[in-house]
Amino acid sequence: MLKTLRNPKHVKRIMLWTLIFIIPAFVLFYGWSSITGSNDENATYATKVNGKTISIEDYHLQYQRLLDQARQMYGDKFNEDVAREMNFGNQIMEELENRELLLQEAKKMGITVTDDEINISIRSNRSFQTAGKFDPAVYRRELAAQRVTPEYYENEMKNERTLGRLQRLVTDFVKTSEPEVREAYRKETDQMTIEYVRFGTPDYISKVNATDAEAQTYYNAHKSEYQIPTLYKISYLTVDPKAYEAGVQVTDLMIKDYYENEIGSFVIPERAHVRHLIIPIPQNGNPQAAQAAQQQIVEAAKKLQAGEPFDKVAKVYSKATPEQDSQWLSRGETGQADFENFIFKLAINKPSQPIQMQDGFHILMVDKKEISQTRPLESVKGEITAKLKSLMADTTAEAKCEEILKQAAANNPKIADMAAKNGLTALSSDWFTNKNVPILSENKEFSSELIGMVKGGIYGPFRSDKGFYLVQLADKQESRIPPFTEVTEKAKARVLFNKAQESAQKAASKAEAEVKKGMTLEQVATDNNNKISELGPVTSATEIPGLGKRSNLLTTAFYMPEGKTSGLITVKDPMGQGFIQYFLIRVKSRIPGNEATYLEVKDKLTQTVLKYKKQEAFTEYLRGLRKRATIKRNQRLMADYQAPVQS
Repeated sequence: MLKTLRNPKHVKRIMLWTLIFIIPAFVLFYGWSSITGSNDENATYATKVNGKTISIEDYHLQYQRLLDQARQMYGDKFNEDVAREMNFGNQIMEELENRELLLQEAKKMGITVTDDEINISIRSNRSFQTAGKFDPAVYRRELAAQRVTPEYYENEMKNERTLGRLQRLVTDFVKTSEPEVREAYRKETDQMTIEYVRFGTPDYISKVNATDAEAQTYYNAHKSEYQIPTLYKISYLTVDPKAYEAGVQVTDLMIKDYYENEIGSFVIPERAHVRHLIIPIPQNGNPQAAQAAQQQIVEAAKKLQAGEPFDKVAKVYSKATPEQDSQWLSRGETGQADFENFIFKLAINKPSQPIQMQDGFHILMVDKKEISQTRPLESVKGEITAKLKSLMADTTAEAKCEEILKQAAANNPKIADMAAKNGLTALSSDWFTNKNVPILSENKEFSSELIGMVKGGIYGPFRSDKGFYLVQLADKQESRIPPFTEVTEKAKARVLFNKAQESAQKAASKAEAEVKKGMTLEQVATDNNNKISELGPVTSATEIPGLGKRSNLLTTAFYMPEGKTSGLITVKDPMGQGFIQYFLIRVKSRIPGNEATYLEVKDKLTQTVLKYKKQEAFTEYLRGLRKRATIKRNQRLMADYQAPVQS
């Protein structure tokens, strides 16, 4: 999960270029939580792994990073409440613990990575080079853009290589066989139509009730679920560097020095103008539609090979949007060297062979190429002048903050008085938690220091896109567990949920027992005022809303004969909200996959299956490490970030 921080190429990413142009690979999803040892709710660390401490700062850093990624993917719909429901806190804690466990194990096994190896890797990284040679200034600038120090980056590189060597050592014995590969192919291509009766927890909510006494009993046994996190109230002032830019004088010599020292930033990379002819593949797994799309792309390719103009063929066949149809691609823009090499090796105006990406079949054609070049000094003088003014104004603004801190050191005044004394404005916040900070939410240093701030103290300066902040902790309310009267309705809702879940499970178990005695799926549906629903045609790998990808329901169906009713299948909500569904299923019909294409994908599929098996083996290895480990979590921290435990 740290790769985004370590790889500067991920700064700029265009989604179209990150599509993988291979048959979709198998993905292994796994998760567990086995915590041994006592829990320390007043701990000053996030977690301890065999005595090794992982700091709260590291935890906050990883939480914010995962949150930022999710917001980029899902937009404004993703918020802190969703993060709690998806148990981000638990995911991050497990990842940090697993990483530490594996590093400890690698150390025991004598697995090391030398400084020379890291040095060679960094110096050979094109992202850190100017004119083909390592450039220390470019290196520092790229890392600074990601808010990463060279020491942190190099240590993470070393850890990543160490973990990679450990994984290879643990999984080198894993092999795969022809029957396994063929079965994997069938799972991807065999179609099934499934009939089912569902017993879902939400279906029983209206059939149960909860009393105040039951809610009180639940609350008494699960008080930690209702813990309110620590609340803060701050006052702050902002020193805006832009206010000092007008007074900054920039000389020609300063401009020339900056240009020569930062020459790498003025290099325009090689780029190509790429045309896309796209025939989408429907995402519903319909094999007939996929086959039709494949036939169309073959027809289009034949016409292009016969010499017909790209525009003419694209007009007939392509479903590309205007944005997809024509794009400039710069070298290093996507972070995917193999794909970029493929693009830049294409001859001008010569269409590629059909390529399968995630969204469909593509034919690519490069109609223009521009070589890399360095922008001359004269053309960037204005740009450099603005940059230098900004940098020098930053320095002045930061110095002003330090001056204010010195003024305040003697008598601990209110920050509002210090603001007025220096011609600035102070503002105050309402109550907030460390997850919904009203200012400086992107500043990791502030998030870390907030926890230890003393009432009345002035802290900073903290940098943001609006300038430098000085912050005073005005008030603080320690984390507390509210009395039952404050959370009665929440406790009732949890009791209702638990009762509904229990009712669904009892009804499903009873139905399963009746099926074993000979009852048909139709009779089960009638006896439970339910209905038989139908799903399909689907493969065992189809992603179904509410079931997730590679659901155990589809896996079970794959191995069942037609016409037979299954035993009870339990499916947990893939979004981690605690809902459980129970199914009885019957395979209505099957459509075998196209065996003719097996040989075409066998080699790639073999590698995919092998990778899957190795990941499974490593997962089991890690599971064993966790069982033997002593892990102590800061439960107070988890209460702030984790969704309530489902009972």
